[in-house]
Parts: sequence; structure tokens; C-alpha cells
Amino acid sequence: MEINWIGEILDIIFALLGKVGRVFNNYGKKICFIIWAFVCCYWVARNIYLNLYAQSFFCIVSICMHIHGWFTWKKRENKS
Repeated sequence: MEINWIGEILDIIFALLGKVGRVFNNYGKKICFIIWAFVCCYWVARNIYLNLYAQSFFCIVSICMHIHGWFTWKKRENKS
């Protein structure tokens, strides 16, 4: 079985970016939602490439939730 090293390296990079988003979330920085949405876009494409359509669907749902989170936090900032 041949290993797709480019795919593996990209998976690691985007997994780490997701963790960076978590750190920003821990500090209450709304940039976390942009990072997570970007990471999820990668996972949508990767999962479609791997024929994992259900997983792609749930990544799309996550993207919608990240956009909602961004606007929710933005509203909260404007109230302060």
C-alpha cells in the first residue's frame, strides 16, 4: 500500500491549525472561528476526495456553526 505523503502532511498541518484555533478560543478571540472555518473547508475537500460524503456534510455544518459563532461574538462585542 502506497502512502500519500502530501495528503498526510496537509492533514497534519490543518489538524494543527485547528488546535491553534482552539488556543484563540481559549483566550476569547473571535479569529478562532475564521481559522476553524478555513480548516473545515480543507476537510470538506479532503473528505470528498476520499469519498467520505457524510463527513463532508458534517464539516459543512461545522462551517455554518463557525460563521454563526463569529457573528454571535461580534454582536456581544458591540454591546460592550
